[in-house]
Amino acid sequence: MFFDTRRHLGKEQVALPSEYICVRPGRFVWADGYCFVEGEPKVGGDLAQAISDVLEHQDDLSGLSSLNGSYAAVIVSIERGEIEVVSDRLGTRPV
Repeated sequence: MFFDTRRHLGKEQVALPSEYICVRPGRFVWADGYCFVEGEPKVGGDLAQAISDVLEHQDDLSGLSSLNGSYAAVIVSIERGEIEVVSDRLGTRPV
């Protein structure tokens, strides 16, 4: 399911699943499943991007309720020092 690659994060090398990650300054999103954005299905990296896009406009996770689909994600916020594990609003994707 995940393809392991090496990415540089500062001076360390960190193994990250390449197809399911979206890196923004200070944020990493790993996601599995699918969602729909404006009727278009998003999977893999596109799903992680969609989750990251929602989080860009809100300070909390409540905006994720606008994403219809079946997904689970891990969101790492380096600035805030937080790791959050989320799923779709009905919890249809196992975490």
